Amino acid sequence: MLNGIKEWFGTSGKTSSKPGSSADGTGIFVEVEELSSLSLLAQRKSRNKKVQARSRIGGQYQSPQKGRGLEYAETRAYEPGDDVRHIDWRVTARTERPHTKLFREERERPLMILLVLNRSMFFGTRQRLKSAQALRAAALAGWEALYQGDRVGSMCLGNGGHLEFKPKGSRKHFLQQLYQWSAFHNQLLEPLMGQNWSFHTADVMHEGMERLVQAVSPGSYIRIVSDGNGLEEKARMHLNRLCLHNEVAFTLIHDPFEFELPVSGRFRVSDGEREAWLEGDTPKQREHFQIKSLEYHQGLETYLRDQQVAYERISTADDLSDWTSNLRGLRF
Repeated sequence: MLNGIKEWFGTSGKTSSKPGSSADGTGIFVEVEELSSLSLLAQRKSRNKKVQARSRIGGQYQSPQKGRGLEYAETRAYEPGDDVRHIDWRVTARTERPHTKLFREERERPLMILLVLNRSMFFGTRQRLKSAQALRAAALAGWEALYQGDRVGSMCLGNGGHLEFKPKGSRKHFLQQLYQWSAFHNQLLEPLMGQNWSFHTADVMHEGMERLVQAVSPGSYIRIVSDGNGLEEKARMHLNRLCLHNEVAFTLIHDPFEFELPVSGRFRVSDGEREAWLEGDTPKQREHFQIKSLEYHQGLETYLRDQQVAYERISTADDLSDWTSNLRGLRF
């Protein structure tokens, strides 16, 4: 199976000398050196990125949380002139004296990255697999957050396992995440090396959303990197909860083949158990494929907009050095 993937890419397996490209030159496996090298690109992008500074001491965002953009500091006795909306009713009831809560500005905004590596992500017809591009996009987002003074954590889920890292502002900690991501990704490729593989897997997207609900703190910035496969009813229920108290963005990874078939040909597809053929010999057949694909992806994007989730698309053929994050949708 893996040899077939290499033939599809038309590569010889030689190592590419281009910085940031896959170490084996095929766009299939991912090495930590490739992900760590994206720090230079992130540093350059961060310098050019315009953010509204509100505090020179900490993070660079005008409001890291929905609503007040403040975090609880302490409770003290109420004084004339204090905002009555901030009265601490529990302490007031216990002491029988009015007390008020004091708040301070959030000085940083934790970023939590969710990498969903379901089986549909291990597909690609251009420069690399969708899964490999997903790791590169997630790494770039993480490096940018670190350069902006934020803490970065992550979850990486695939069939039969997951990784989880709490947000920290350490470069060393993020390098550990990148190392574990690449190792986990390459491990998930093993079933593709033989013929005993199947797309009938656990609901990775639902599991990832459920774990996020339990792990993230209110006011976090959540970046989900996936092709959108599995974003069904159960997963959407958890995503709706995440959107209530966090800023959520979706990076949708796709391959050009998923939107438009080549000019002509018959293409064999399989889920590991059954096989079928995609017919692309006539313009009508190719148009029908394109319409169905657009309907699916437009439906997904409509749902994200309705939930006020920003989204962006990245192709397996995109060069991240030329890519600038252009999140479409509503931002808080």
